[in-house]
Amino acid sequence: MTLVPKIIHQIWSDTENPMPKLCETLSDTWKQDYPGWKYEFWNNARMNNFILQYYPQYWDIYQRFAYNVQRWDVVRYLILYKMGGMYVDFDYESVKPLDKIIAGKSCCFALEPESHKTEKLDYIFNNVLMLSTPGHPFMAKIISSVLSPNITTIKTDDKKTDVLSTTGPWALVKLYEALEKRHLSYSCKVCISL
Repeated sequence: MTLVPKIIHQIWSDTENPMPKLCETLSDTWKQDYPGWKYEFWNNARMNNFILQYYPQYWDIYQRFAYNVQRWDVVRYLILYKMGGMYVDFDYESVKPLDKIIAGKSCCFALEPESHKTEKLDYIFNNVLMLSTPGHPFMAKIISSVLSPNITTIKTDDKKTDVLSTTGPWALVKLYEALEKRHLSYSCKVCISL
């Protein structure tokens, strides 16, 4: 039984570039493999309105991020916390339904290939494919961290490092490992291996 609401969320900020045709084609694979799931498309206006309506306390921090990709990372956590469902990037293809993998799970993330490991991290899971029930405690922990008042002051000379360590996968793994060290159980599993 799937605990996660049957909603697929995808975001594309139409302020920078139009969506490539390939992304539309890949998006269709998710709609085909999950015919009973509601589909939610989020453009820039809808993302902004969502934050202003449900998370106005974070608007200032959200606007202060140096890079749009940080805002896009953050909004997906907020959407999953509020509505639940599956978030998937537009450049991911569904090759078969994940129903058996996600059955009984309340929070899932896609595990990166071994080649993406770093000296500091034995494994990395990403935020390009993730599922959650609404109000999940681990999503709350992520939101608290990635929208902390000092997060926008973290800057290096490398955009990729800034994004990965503030709102992206490195930040997620650090939070997850902190949960494991404290022996807290949030029913959060890295359950999808790509």
